[in-house]
Amino acid sequence: MKPVSVLLVAALALTAAGCVDRTAVPPDDRRIGLERNSEFDGATLRFFVKLEDDTEVSVNSDDDLYDSAEEITPMPGHRARSHVFLRDRTDGTSLAYGLLSWDPANPSDYLVFGWWAEFPGQHPPVLSLRESLQYAIVDGPEIDHGHPPELPVGGTARYAGQAGGLYSYVPGGHTGENGDYVIEEYEGTLTLTADFGDRTVRGCIGCAGDLVTRRAHFGAILGPELGDARDTARDYEPRLATSIVREDGRPSRRS
Repeated sequence: MKPVSVLLVAALALTAAGCVDRTAVPPDDRRIGLERNSEFDGATLRFFVKLEDDTEVSVNSDDDLYDSAEEITPMPGHRARSHVFLRDRTDGTSLAYGLLSWDPANPSDYLVFGWWAEFPGQHPPVLSLRESLQYAIVDGPEIDHGHPPELPVGGTARYAGQAGGLYSYVPGGHTGENGDYVIEEYEGTLTLTADFGDRTVRGCIGCAGDLVTRRAHFGAILGPELGDARDTARDYEPRLATSIVREDGRPSRRS
């Protein structure tokens, strides 16, 4: 494995984190504004976000499904399915991903997380993530947005799950005559360690297992064919900057 602070040039990170200690709850005007971002009736999943100009945009699994697959879930009695949404409107394009876990006997019991990328004024097949607005989504009826969870005052906890993003590299190590470079998608295992004593979270993608170059979320941007046949990302270990969870629940970066 090759330890690096960032993977090659850039990785798309869409992560939501918000924790507060109830013994030090900040004023309302300093807290993160959490809102519902999903609806699920047992058959149709709907995602929606409010953009910076207060415009609400939405996608749903009936009309905007680009790709979908059965997944596994650690929740007993639940089923799981991943969804990639693509909606092309006159004023821009919405691309979103959601991993849904739900109880078939009680569909109102569900949990979904994912991300949303909004491309104002852009349309497939040319979509630039540099010009996009990006959001993270974690939602479900069991999440009470009005009551943040209580956290331990000490000790540590370790978490593991799937993560992915984009990387770019120049074949041969130097830019070709036409500025040739490859942008590809990777997936790997993300490990996070939370230290409740000093209120920090540390993480790494690829420290457990290898990174794999494959299509998961960005086929609408990159196309179905892999450009990096050599799987260049395999031996890298992107380290996430240490994040300090402040009293208002917002993570701040530690150098």
